[in-house]
Amino acid sequence: RGNDGVAELPHVTLNQPDGLSCEIYLPPKLDRSQKHPLIFGSSPAGNAHDILRVWRGTADQFGWIVVGSGNYRNGPNDAHQNQLQLETIAIVMRDYPVDPARVYAVGLSGGGMNSYILIDAHPEMFRGIVVNTGMMPQHMAGNPPFDAAHFPHDKVAVLLASPTDFRFGEMHEDRKLLESFGWQIDWIEFDGGHKYAPSSRYVEAAAWLRDH
Repeated sequence: RGNDGVAELPHVTLNQPDGLSCEIYLPPKLDRSQKHPLIFGSSPAGNAHDILRVWRGTADQFGWIVVGSGNYRNGPNDAHQNQLQLETIAIVMRDYPVDPARVYAVGLSGGGMNSYILIDAHPEMFRGIVVNTGMMPQHMAGNPPFDAAHFPHDKVAVLLASPTDFRFGEMHEDRKLLESFGWQIDWIEFDGGHKYAPSSRYVEAAAWLRDH
């Protein structure tokens, strides 16, 4: 079940006529007089609630805002889908006390790949990423090759990797590539294969991001 979340948790649901869909989780003790990091998450099947469930305990502990997007699904890169995600972030930053220097794209598997796509296309928007058993887009057949000339430098990434995951080898390759571009990396391993890491690993990831 990932981050030991419960089936139901308080959140704000946002749906718009243009197709935008997301769920927003605000920690109960959120200090609205201060700016807070934003976790923007996507899942392979567009399950926004999964993101909230996985990150809830960590958000409560650190006072971070969490958004689960309903506009990403595994498949060919979709320009409208990407635009809806950017629109979601803009709305959340307008309506909630978000620190614009601390926005992170996160996700499991294909959602992790989406995190790479977002930070590559919009490095000015994201400080870093958290990828849970996911790989960079160029590993997938049919995707464009890696574009070194335009890839961002000096970002941060937490890579949550499992030795029994079928993407473990690609994640090792990605770590070396990111480091060659000046990225700071926190490599965290867990048992279980291609699944969400346990709650303690997400707490560890957030603590590292807080200090970097």
